[in-house]
Amino acid sequence: MGSIYLIRHGQASFGADNYDVLSPVGFQQAAALGRHLARLGIRFDRCFSGELNRQQDTAKATLEQMATGSGGIAATVGTAATWEQALETEAQKLLAGGQPEVWDALTRRFESRLIRTALTATHGRRMEAAQRLGIGRNTITRKIQELGLDAPDEA
Repeated sequence: MGSIYLIRHGQASFGADNYDVLSPVGFQQAAALGRHLARLGIRFDRCFSGELNRQQDTAKATLEQMATGSGGIAATVGTAATWEQALETEAQKLLAGGQPEVWDALTRRFESRLIRTALTATHGRRMEAAQRLGIGRNTITRKIQELGLDAPDEA
């Protein structure tokens, strides 16, 4: 199971002409975080940052230290203001890499996430999840089987 890490930007330059710049302490915080994550053996497949300079600089400094600490290459920083942009970026990457059946691969991933999220929101109640998704109970049951999702049966 994958993990999502949410990281707030380091200390900004309060009182400076441009607040949207990390302070020296902010860079130290980001570097310390990167070293800590590397010691824990945590690696990121992807890294998305907000569009503010302090957000991107925090991400870059953290990833740089993660790569140095693990002796490898860390993920690059990307910005994705919407999930649609993230989807487009992923599709471009798969298409550029020559992966076959990109539509099917991305559709399976999308449906899996959507159904898992609905089941989590409804505490595993399939009928309620199906209603909230706007699909039938037979459809959600079939999709759970097709996608290999392990969802508890309704009580």
